[in-house]
Amino acid sequence: MRVKFLKEKAISVDEIGLFENEAGVTLSASYRNFLLKYNGAEPETNIFQIDASNDSGVNRFIPLTQILEECKFLDHVSESVFPIAWAEGGNYVVIDLEDNGAISFWDHEEPEIKHKLATNIEHFVSSLEPFEPSKVELKKAQVKSIWIDPDFLKSL
Repeated sequence: MRVKFLKEKAISVDEIGLFENEAGVTLSASYRNFLLKYNGAEPETNIFQIDASNDSGVNRFIPLTQILEECKFLDHVSESVFPIAWAEGGNYVVIDLEDNGAISFWDHEEPEIKHKLATNIEHFVSSLEPFEPSKVELKKAQVKSIWIDPDFLKSL
């Protein structure tokens, strides 16, 4: 693992079983093992590839006790898809239990498009790269325009 994790929340095998009963699902063995170690963990600043021209980062892995509550924010997904991490920009990293625990990116602006990231949680976690925002250099003319909501400015 290249990215360090902080602030894990202890969880037991029994608590995982309770979740499975309540949700009516069976979690993949790899995700169960991940939860036992990293439930609710906050990774250091990171980046992962969504596709050839887009990337994102994981802000925090969703604690198991909050996953069902977060499901209400997902649309255009099957009942076998659950959010497992908050990603940048109001998006999610999700697990598809019908697809053997495959990991995908759910974009709130394009919820019907599935961006498969990894075949399981281990592969996804190993794909996370450390990221240092201060080292990003914009090229000349890379930013074409910006817009700031006037109501937001009033709040400052």
